[in-house]
Amino acid sequence: MSLLLTDPMVHFPSKPQLLPHIKVIMEEAVTISGSVDGPFRLNGTRAKEIVIDLLPFLVEGVSLEALYEKSRFSKEEVNQLLEILFVKSCLMQKTDHTLLQRTDHFYLRNIAKYKNHDSLDELKAHLDNSYIYIVGKNESLITTLKRKLETFEIQVLTSNDFTAPQELPNKRAFCIFIATDFEESFLNDMLQYMDVLYVHFKEQQLGPLFSKKGIMPSDYIQILESLQVSPEVEEVNEKEFLNYVTLYALREIGKISNTSLIEGFYKKEHNNLRYYGVKSKLYEHEELNPIAFEQFIQFSASKFINASTHLAHYKSKNLKLSTHNQASILWKKLENIIVPDQIDLFMRKTLGYKNTEFKYKRFTPSGGNINSHLIFYVNNNEKAFNGKGIYFYNNNDDAYYQVLDDEMFDITNFSKLIGEDHSSSAQGYFLLGNDVDIIAEKYNDFSFKISNLNTGILLSNLLSLSQYADVQLKVHTHFHEQAILHLLGIERSNEIINFVVEVL
Repeated sequence: MSLLLTDPMVHFPSKPQLLPHIKVIMEEAVTISGSVDGPFRLNGTRAKEIVIDLLPFLVEGVSLEALYEKSRFSKEEVNQLLEILFVKSCLMQKTDHTLLQRTDHFYLRNIAKYKNHDSLDELKAHLDNSYIYIVGKNESLITTLKRKLETFEIQVLTSNDFTAPQELPNKRAFCIFIATDFEESFLNDMLQYMDVLYVHFKEQQLGPLFSKKGIMPSDYIQILESLQVSPEVEEVNEKEFLNYVTLYALREIGKISNTSLIEGFYKKEHNNLRYYGVKSKLYEHEELNPIAFEQFIQFSASKFINASTHLAHYKSKNLKLSTHNQASILWKKLENIIVPDQIDLFMRKTLGYKNTEFKYKRFTPSGGNINSHLIFYVNNNEKAFNGKGIYFYNNNDDAYYQVLDDEMFDITNFSKLIGEDHSSSAQGYFLLGNDVDIIAEKYNDFSFKISNLNTGILLSNLLSLSQYADVQLKVHTHFHEQAILHLLGIERSNEIINFVVEVL
């Protein structure tokens, strides 16, 4: 079973076909060139065999069912090659290559890379419902740029077509502002209707793409001096510069671009385009500033994120995080114990895998599908588990572990760690948290935020189950977290406990 091919977020082609410019070279290893990501090799003693077997069908573009049936290799082996070719931007939904125009080749390469469109037809439908609005005072540049964009069948409007932005068609659009001066008030007015790509011809500057969901003109002005932009302006090559503008405009309107112009701008220096990062500079902070830090680590707005970023979940190191073993070697693994049915239900239907043999999806989702959820249970029932103590359900081996017994800590004193607002007859307490360190292996500085989102989802699932099981729970948000972490032996790690949930 292929996780990637069956993932609804991926939209893998039902009739995968190699792009027309892909070349396969058979030497000691198999080299594949023509991808927008660059050439790559398939090593291994069977690489040639499986490529030779599948190549005719991938050139033709047959259905997955036909591919499995016609190949002499197993479905799993076929899927492995398909996954590699898809990730490396070599595959698309079948199309008739004899009908392709010159611009179609450009589009296909970039559709395959960014994966925001399932097919060339879908991209063209997207473009049919979009337009670019060009404004500025240099009519010659506007006319030339409009002509270049229209060769790619892009709908282009200028101020000659409409006198006010509110009169523009209700379609997906953005504005190219060919500036002579930085007109902040104009930019702010235009941003009420659409994003604006700032272009300064004389200074050879392309970007930023101003947006209410990204960098605003005031942000740009705020940090411009600190960027130390070179004041030197090279000899202006109108054709070359407008080619750059056309390329980036096509990528933006077609949603086949990265986030470089959302977060900064390019300036031509020494015959090259030099990139200046605005977002990274904007939220730099020497002193601890929670607000600036939040802004620094935040992801781009969803409308700027490419579907291809989802494939990061399928890197081998990230797949391993989905089955990370949370149990410590210092905890005692338990067998043949009595676990109350309701407590066992809570544990297995929150932390447990939906399929214990094929461990991938759990009953409670988590950011990046990382196995970072933590639920400890403080047991007050002498007859349950292995007596009073603190226990942990490990979904990796579907077993319970004893973290602490009643001899190491008088469990009846645990209630003192959550203050006075608790029941004297509680059956026990769930401790809900997340492992920030494990999340950080994938999300770095954003991990703390994800861990808190995760525990919110974990709590929601637990409360839903309590209604199903008719069990009364009470959530505590004020408690002595450091003392609890000390009991669990994790006070020196980046594991957090967000909620103590009392079982009444």
